[in-house]
Amino acid sequence: MSVTDMEELKRRVLKNQYNYLVQNLGDPSRYIPYMIAEDILDSSDKEVVRSKVTSKEKAEVFVDLLRSRENMCAFDEFVQALLEERVQSHIARRLQESLKLEVEHTQLPPTSITKSTDVQQLAKFNTMITASLTFRQGNMRRRADIICDKLPYF
Repeated sequence: MSVTDMEELKRRVLKNQYNYLVQNLGDPSRYIPYMIAEDILDSSDKEVVRSKVTSKEKAEVFVDLLRSRENMCAFDEFVQALLEERVQSHIARRLQESLKLEVEHTQLPPTSITKSTDVQQLAKFNTMITASLTFRQGNMRRRADIICDKLPYF
């Protein structure tokens, strides 16, 4: 799979998940500094997003900006920003799963799939997300145990 093919799949994922992102992202302002640091957005993009009144309008503009980027590193960096923020990792998982399904449904010869660095990166990324979620679940269980230990018994 060529880089261009993978970029097209990422664009398709952002298009297919547009309504979900707009409804669930909330105010995307928290991701803008990360996206600026990664040269995905610039200060004029930041102003465009912040000029909108509602969170939904801000999310629409933000997703439109991501989709309009020539290089689909915007997709990867957005997923990374979601993971690093840790507030909406479910959105990152959904985008990643959607991309995985798009890759699987793309009709390519098996040899081109196994040689694709993008697919290998996707597999590595999937492993990283799984490890991150497992770690977070363990932390949540430990916190719940601590809270339960402090509750009085009736």
